Amino acid sequence: MDTIIKTVKQYSNELDDDAVKELLFIANQYKNVKNYVYSRYSGINSIPLLGKDRQIRDEWTETKFYEGRKLPARYWKLALSEAFGNIKSQWSNTKRKIKAAIKQNINLSDEDRHYIYYVLKFDKCYWKVLTNQTFDIPKIFEDKDLNYKYLNNLIKRYTRRYKGNIPYSNRETTFSIDMGLYLYKDGYIKERLEYKCDYNSIKYTYINPAYTSKMCNICGQFGIRNGDVFTCPKCGKTHADSNASKNILNRKYDKEISLYTPYSKVKEILEGRVRVS
Repeated sequence: MDTIIKTVKQYSNELDDDAVKELLFIANQYKNVKNYVYSRYSGINSIPLLGKDRQIRDEWTETKFYEGRKLPARYWKLALSEAFGNIKSQWSNTKRKIKAAIKQNINLSDEDRHYIYYVLKFDKCYWKVLTNQTFDIPKIFEDKDLNYKYLNNLIKRYTRRYKGNIPYSNRETTFSIDMGLYLYKDGYIKERLEYKCDYNSIKYTYINPAYTSKMCNICGQFGIRNGDVFTCPKCGKTHADSNASKNILNRKYDKEISLYTPYSKVKEILEGRVRVS
C-alpha cells in the first residue's frame, strides 16, 4: 500500500485585544522565569544540578517560590524545563568543542586525551576540576605518568574559551500553548483565579469553605443540597450555587472562623448560632 502524504493546516481565530494582552503578559513572565533559571543555574557551581531539574521544580512547589513568578503552574514548569534543557545543551556543546580542540592539540598524548575525555564524561569530576577541588585520581590512571595540574588547567582554559555567555532570552514570544492547560483538573480553577486576579491587579483572599454549601445564607439553618437546589427547612428552596457563594462572601468577615479552623469546630460554631437565634 502506498504512503499518502497529507498536509494539515490549523488556523487560529482572530484574537481580540484582551486576549493578545494576556498572551503578551504570559510570554513576558515566561521569559522572566527562563532568565532567572539561566542566571541561577548556568554557572559552573550548578553543574551537579544539571540532572536535577525535577528536584528543583519540587522545591519551588514546596516553598511556594513560584508564587512570585505570577504565572500558571503549567507555564512556569515548562519554562523551567526549557531553560534547563538549554543549559544542558550549552554544556554539551562546550564539551564537544573541548573534545575537538584536544583532538587537534598535537602536544597531547593519547593518555592525556583519555584523561580529559574521562573528566568531561563525568559531571562531578568536571565540576571539581573547574572549581579547583581535589579528587581521587581514577584507578585507570593511577599507573600513568600524567601532569594532572597541566591537564586540569587546560580543561579550565578550554572551558572559558568555549562556554560562551549566559543564554538569556530577550524574546517574549518563545513559549508554548499547552492545550492540556485548558482541561479541568483538581486545583486548576483555583490556579486560574489567582492568575486572573494577579493579572488584573485584583486582591483576593482565602476563606474556610466548611459547610458553606450546607447552610442557608439567610437564617443559618442547615439544609439539604440536591444538585442545583438547596432546601432550607425555614426559608425554602433557592439556587445551591448562589446560596453557597453568599455564604463564602459572608465567611470572609466571620471573626470566629479562620482559614484553619477545623471542620468539627466550624460545625459547632454554626450550630451554636442557630440555637441562639
